[in-house]
Amino acid sequence: ATRESILENFNNANTTKCQTKYLSADVTANGAIGDLGFNNLTIGKKYRIELSVFLLVVNDPLAYIEYKNNAVIVTRFSCGDSSGSSNCNSSSVGSFTTATDTLILSATSLSGGANILYGNGSKGETYATLCELPETVIETTEFN
Repeated sequence: ATRESILENFNNANTTKCQTKYLSADVTANGAIGDLGFNNLTIGKKYRIELSVFLLVVNDPLAYIEYKNNAVIVTRFSCGDSSGSSNCNSSSVGSFTTATDTLILSATSLSGGANILYGNGSKGETYATLCELPETVIETTEFN
């Protein structure tokens, strides 16, 4: 970000745009999860994704789901229990500069067992919030 673009953002009182999407139903198979995909991203802009997950893992040492932009992992949520079952309820956050206009969430180890990614169309189960970060956000090394 240039000094001019930062000042323009402050002067124009630009806001941060965010969108939340909800998983509408439980997922038990691998593959892209359309409910939580994002399109129309601006290439070259910075974004922050927060994925809030409610996942049941049964006799699986590692089940995970991940967001990718241009085949690059932006954030991943994983949970495992090799000798029983666990309800995993937590979040995963990632920031990135987009290389393509889509952000895709995929389940990569749900099939073949009793693992369930819970969804009911609310914040009570699995959902994601994507925010386009303003140009006033800059990387620094000041926080040693």
